[in-house]
Amino acid sequence: MRDGLVVLHRSVGCCLCGTGDLLLPNLLRRNAYGRVLPAGRKLSPGRRERLRGLGRRMPWTMAAFVIGGFSLIGVPLTAGFISKWYLVLGTMEANQTAMLFVLLGSSLLNAAYFLPIVYKAFFCTPEESMFEDKVQEAPLWCVVPLVITAIVSIGLFFYPDLFRTLAEIAVGVK
Repeated sequence: MRDGLVVLHRSVGCCLCGTGDLLLPNLLRRNAYGRVLPAGRKLSPGRRERLRGLGRRMPWTMAAFVIGGFSLIGVPLTAGFISKWYLVLGTMEANQTAMLFVLLGSSLLNAAYFLPIVYKAFFCTPEESMFEDKVQEAPLWCVVPLVITAIVSIGLFFYPDLFRTLAEIAVGVK
């Protein structure tokens, strides 16, 4: 996905959003997919169906997963929204309608992947849950980095100038 974003940046001439959108997806992917690692310590890897009820048993891990997923989708109040916003503005300024649909399609595909996981993890009855009482939150050393990344994702929505300043320095804009 990162290589596709590089091509998109070059095709729309969007230099200032490049740094943020190259770094953010990597941060967000680590945040979202990093949730699977602590969960994998407690249960065997498998289908999304196996995550039914995991949000009640591992609330911190799954909450961070939700934030990472929302950020990859581009939901407001997450850093992913800022990078998608700049990419959409760049495609519109360059009259790249096809690329605009690619961006929107990317968000829809991310939503189609993450939202069913969130629904199954949090919104099921206790009887439908796939987990018994012995499954609990992952160890602190697994959960703390994931929660920190989720907090950074939300923080970068409110303070996106960090990446913008780095991008301006990189391209020599004053």
